[in-house]
Amino acid sequence: MGKKLYIGNLGAAVTNADLAKLFAAHGTVKSAQVVIDVQTGHSKGFGVVEMKSQQESRAAMTALNGHKVRGRALTIHGEPAPACSLLTPLTLEDRLVQVRALGERINGYIQFMCAVGELNGTSMETKQKTVAAFHERLAALEQQLSRIHQHLLLE
Repeated sequence: MGKKLYIGNLGAAVTNADLAKLFAAHGTVKSAQVVIDVQTGHSKGFGVVEMKSQQESRAAMTALNGHKVRGRALTIHGEPAPACSLLTPLTLEDRLVQVRALGERINGYIQFMCAVGELNGTSMETKQKTVAAFHERLAALEQQLSRIHQHLLLE
């Protein structure tokens, strides 16, 4: 898990300062930003917090995921972890679990980026096609890994 945390289900009245103060109890906050709708000037209900270290990020996520702020339970997701070390031997089943987990994180990230607007200039249909194409590629990769796994079991 990286240092950035994506926080969902924020109340409309939560500010950048509120977010920073909440997370500061669990480590050093490098930045805290509530995402604001450009047209209305109101919160979109989610934000991003960057902690100083991965350990602080993990501690904050563990402590605050599901924590109620102004009556709303926060949902917190971390950014994907760096690629695993080549020195760590993993079974094919472990790799398959990693691929599925990575797929879920990527899917969440794509949906988050669509909501934030970093895919600006594209229609919702194009965004949905991007997500659908990702799911198709992930399913194909899972099938390929499953076939390899079955082949190895037969040897």
